[in-house]
Amino acid sequence: MKLSPLLREKLKTDPPQNLKCVIEVRPDRVDYIIEQLQEMGISINTSLISQPIPGGNYYIPVVIPPSVLDIIQAMPGVVSVSKSLPRGIGGAFTSDIPFFSSVEDELIGTVRIPAVEIPAIAFFTAPPNPLDLPKVIGTAISRLTGINPLNFQAFTTEEAYKILKDAESEHDGEGVKIAVIDTGSNRFTFQSIGDIIEEHTVIAEPPQDLMGHGSHVSNTAYGNRWPTIYGPVIGGAPKAKKMHIKALNIMGAGTSEGILKAIEIAVKNGANVISMSLGGPAQGNGIEDMEAKVINELATQGIIPVVAVSNGGPDPYTTGSPGHALKAITVASVSITDKFLPAYWSSRGPGSDWDKEHLEDFRKLVEQYGDEIIKPDCTALGGGRAFKDSEPDELQVSMATGWFEGYYDGLKGDQACLMHGSSQATPMVSGLIACLLSDGVIDTVDDVKKALKETAGDYIVEDPINTEIDKEIIDTYGKSIATGWGLFKLSRFQKL
Repeated sequence: MKLSPLLREKLKTDPPQNLKCVIEVRPDRVDYIIEQLQEMGISINTSLISQPIPGGNYYIPVVIPPSVLDIIQAMPGVVSVSKSLPRGIGGAFTSDIPFFSSVEDELIGTVRIPAVEIPAIAFFTAPPNPLDLPKVIGTAISRLTGINPLNFQAFTTEEAYKILKDAESEHDGEGVKIAVIDTGSNRFTFQSIGDIIEEHTVIAEPPQDLMGHGSHVSNTAYGNRWPTIYGPVIGGAPKAKKMHIKALNIMGAGTSEGILKAIEIAVKNGANVISMSLGGPAQGNGIEDMEAKVINELATQGIIPVVAVSNGGPDPYTTGSPGHALKAITVASVSITDKFLPAYWSSRGPGSDWDKEHLEDFRKLVEQYGDEIIKPDCTALGGGRAFKDSEPDELQVSMATGWFEGYYDGLKGDQACLMHGSSQATPMVSGLIACLLSDGVIDTVDDVKKALKETAGDYIVEDPINTEIDKEIIDTYGKSIATGWGLFKLSRFQKL
């Protein structure tokens, strides 16, 4: 059977009238399959047909009645049929967690985008509005006196990189191309002045960021140095070649096929590192899930995929897809204030929600692949606090444009934007990997994982919440379900 594991399970009872699916097809049969589908009157989104891996299989997004699945599976050249699933900033979950926005999926129900990076009321209170004045006053008091009436603590990306770039990078990413897939580019921010930025979009919006998330993470990965009221901000690899592919809309939502199309664009345009601060429900394990398969194949092409673990913590088995992919460099967020303990909301491994529901299969996977399939792989400084009620909150400062900019401090237009999430940790690792590539220290995903594993030692920080399961996995596999092999620092790669 060529159906994804999710489709095989969910279609056993009460299937919907129509399904949004993605059909994987061999390249030599793609024209034939499209012709057959059209003759059947099946709706095809031709703009998002993709071939993420050069010479590899094509992915065709369709809307089909479940009754024709057997016919499609029998077509020569069809490799698999998977569900098109919602994707969002910081992950997207079916669990009942505080959410910023939600999407209704016809098969799995309500999928929520967590309110970690974008608080639930943010869109309705987007500055400028009268509610900003107390925030502006509070920000002024905080900057002038050190007293913090707004109950958050801000750190700039430059401050964070002083911790993570604890060894010199000779080239700072020069010659390496980083592709960020998110809500839009940093084109109109001060950190991109003078830059050449390749911009693409796979949705019906301009490629520039209209929200704030995409420009924030782009600047964290490769933005130039610029002053803000919080101090200077800078990207990890300011000399890198810069690309952004918009696959998430103004509300931070997208689809599986949009992500695959964005990956195709990144690969065709020579990306060396692909940074993805996004995710959603898995429809199989880190080997068989459709997006995981593509991520794993990227690694064989010499491309390094860096993916957020998601923001569905603190429960175990909340890693999103494609962050659960075997070959992804999966990144969690830790707190500076709490001495690099994992942020409360940062998703935990060792696997995804799918793996939790299929524990026996996941155990077999761990027996086969060992510590590499256990997630996350590492951490970076994405803000947050280790415990739910800890105060003040910890927020990362980078520059952004869009409706969210100014939410926390009420200052609209200065572009100094505060956020926290595994999304903010991920581009830090992407920038650092670009530095390592440009310096000739690493070449592949396996080089990165080997270095992290061999230097893990004291860098592994135990999960203060899921202590029993984490200790067991650390003792057995040398990897934490909350912090992986620990904080990603350049000095760890100098020791090899």
